[in-house]
Amino acid sequence: MQNLTKQLKIIVIKTIGFLTLNLYLIPISRKYPKIHVPINKLNSILTISEIDKKGGAAKVGYIIHKSLLKERLDTNILVNMVTEPENNIIVLKQRNDRLARLLNIYSERYQWFDFFKLASFNILEIDEFKRADIVHMHNIHLNYFSKFVLPKLTAQKRTIWTLHDSLDLFEDYPDKESDTGEIDFYKQLSQKQRRNLRRSSERIVNNSYLTIVTPSRWLYNKAKKGIFKNTDIRLIHNGVDEKIFKPYNKIEVRKELNLPVNKILLLFSAAWGLTAGTKDSGNTILKMYEHLKNNDDVVFIILGGAEKDFNDEKSIVIPYISDQILLAKYYSAADLFIYPSLWDNLPLAVIENMATGTPVLTYNTGGIPELVKHMGTGYIAKYNDTQDFMKGLDLFISDVNLRDSASERSIQIFLQDFTQTKMVNDYFSLYNELIQK
Repeated sequence: MQNLTKQLKIIVIKTIGFLTLNLYLIPISRKYPKIHVPINKLNSILTISEIDKKGGAAKVGYIIHKSLLKERLDTNILVNMVTEPENNIIVLKQRNDRLARLLNIYSERYQWFDFFKLASFNILEIDEFKRADIVHMHNIHLNYFSKFVLPKLTAQKRTIWTLHDSLDLFEDYPDKESDTGEIDFYKQLSQKQRRNLRRSSERIVNNSYLTIVTPSRWLYNKAKKGIFKNTDIRLIHNGVDEKIFKPYNKIEVRKELNLPVNKILLLFSAAWGLTAGTKDSGNTILKMYEHLKNNDDVVFIILGGAEKDFNDEKSIVIPYISDQILLAKYYSAADLFIYPSLWDNLPLAVIENMATGTPVLTYNTGGIPELVKHMGTGYIAKYNDTQDFMKGLDLFISDVNLRDSASERSIQIFLQDFTQTKMVNDYFSLYNELIQK
């Protein structure tokens, strides 16, 4: 009897999900007439992001938001989660009725991710959306936003979607990690599930009025070949505040932060230490720690880590830092920034370290080679090749002149291409271009 009840429940959930998809979501993801209101001057922007200011994608959206506020524009951020409540940041309340709960079960069971988050359709009714001249979306793939709303949303408002990684491309990855550094986030899916997601995504994109922005040339090229191939795509690099992220005197900040003055400081940054997920290879860090255990000249700093990661005289664990000036000082204090990412786009942490003049040791993946110049501003090891990674480590530890020249070159490249001022100006130019069309 219990098994029969369970089977009936599965049938009910599957039926509800199937009917919702085929009788509501697919029909509503059709082409709508564009009703963009002509305007002469930008007045209002609505930013949509998964969280307010934690993480690279959120930081970019928040930086632009604060810049818009300085221009006395009406700007708001709509998020799924808030870390620090403040004016102009509003939360998209998810539905918790019986239908929503059943659809959540269906989505998890059949791997539809966030496509059944019907609260997304409520965005069209909020005042901040109605008065916006432009809607600017950032991360919308983190289980809170249904892309089925995009055809209707983009027909009403000029819409920019900044892609911060390749997850939204719904590519048909191979069964193993590629040698270009892409991790197959969807390899747990069946071919049928992948095909359903890609077909739905293509239908949604082709029925939407979108301007796509990618922060890296790497992602730009991927988007051009994928579901966005017929979409207007722009390249705007990520940037960080050059007034905050700048070189601080290494000796002075080490004394201020109570760090060893006469040691080589290797810094690893992750919000959750060695448990930062698929992007960061904790395995590389552990091997590096073992590699250097007998080197008394080296001290290892885990920034944003947890006490359980390391607990000995060679390691200093610093909790997550939200103060950007303090963060810049820690970066300046380091001799080498360790970034063993296996999957990335154009990471802000790398840009921030370049701004402070700290060389970067990393893997060849995503858009990172557009930032780090091999043997110029740091060392790019072959993808997931820990032996090559250790080679770069030893090289930069042993050669102070190499570190110094990499530091100078890093600052030059940052000031030329990756400042907050340049990024914001590029987005402002795009905003004005769109409202004048």
